Amino acid sequence: MSFERRVTLASAAAVAIAVVLASATTYVLVRNRLHHHINQSLTTLAGAFTDAAQSIDHPHGASSYTALLRRFPVHAGDPTNVAQLVTAGGATFTVPRGQSLNMAQDALAVVTDLASAGSGHFAFDATAQGEPFRVLAEGVAPGFAIVVTHSLAEADSTLGESGSVVRGSVEVTLARGPCLGQTLTRLLVADRLEEAGDRRAAEPVATDLQPTATQRAAVRHDDAPSPAAR
Repeated sequence: MSFERRVTLASAAAVAIAVVLASATTYVLVRNRLHHHINQSLTTLAGAFTDAAQSIDHPHGASSYTALLRRFPVHAGDPTNVAQLVTAGGATFTVPRGQSLNMAQDALAVVTDLASAGSGHFAFDATAQGEPFRVLAEGVAPGFAIVVTHSLAEADSTLGESGSVVRGSVEVTLARGPCLGQTLTRLLVADRLEEAGDRRAAEPVATDLQPTATQRAAVRHDDAPSPAAR
């Protein structure tokens, strides 16, 4: 493989790797920022409900806590909402205008355990009418746990767009990588040729100072004594 070909392939690979790493890093940062925002929203709303539940004086069973659900109605357009109150026995009370979550049996078992303990928290994913949600369950009082949800529709859309940008950048880089490599190769070759020219210019010029045969004969003739001198 020629030097130019090796440099072309190496340059194209280096550019492609750099773009892929930069694109992947950007995608991960966007995803982490979204997840942090979602978790923060869930924690804040669950904490607000828990504070309200613990401020009740002399609670009277489930009615004291289900009444709180009316203070946390579902707001249209708000991705984070209180969804359900779950008892230690597995009974669920849905917030007004809320949607019933489709929780897996193992997730529901953990939520009822939180309700029994009246403390702790557990995050998981669930769906409601086909829409994905990030869910946070938190024990609010002995026998009860609150379930808060955050719609993942917007986050999934944002990550999908970010992923498309990453894939597009990678595809463009892979398509143009050889051209970039060839350009770099030409520059490197031009630099090498220029360096070689500079080295030749710096070398001393060899000059042939040896006289020719005609010149040597002329010198002997000049050196020979004239007849008058003899």
